[in-house]
Amino acid sequence: MNSSDISSLTNQLHSSKKFLGLPDWQKRVQAAQQLGNLRAAAAVDDLRTVISEAKNEDLVLAAIRALGQIGDETAINALGGILTDRSSQAWHKEVVVVLSGVENPRVVTTLINAASMVSENIRRAMAQVLAKMSPAWATEPLRAYPTTHAARKVIQAQAK
Repeated sequence: MNSSDISSLTNQLHSSKKFLGLPDWQKRVQAAQQLGNLRAAAAVDDLRTVISEAKNEDLVLAAIRALGQIGDETAINALGGILTDRSSQAWHKEVVVVLSGVENPRVVTTLINAASMVSENIRRAMAQVLAKMSPAWATEPLRAYPTTHAARKVIQAQAK
């Protein structure tokens, strides 16, 4: 695909065409999925905008997954922003799941930097991801929560 194909997909991503009086979220979800499959780094800002403006949960989750598939520094930063700026547990959980599959050292610092801003359940998921993908130093900041389940998981995983 060339840049005009990516541009066409980003236009479709932002489209608010109506179908039987309802927004056609499915086409926008498909556009987000295609941009992720293409690893279209040029679409990161568009995906970030969709996440901040969309009212449809499926569209938001598709945009989060697309950012994970893109996986570059800008996409990882956008995902980190969701962890620090959003209160939705479902979004936080999806970001952690998505980041667990991204092979980029920036993922470690993104998760560590967001650890103090998310719930215990999300910290637990972060700890599991970090324990699997990083050296012991990377999970050290989670030890700041020694009474939490997440910190105990990190300590147990590192002891193995």
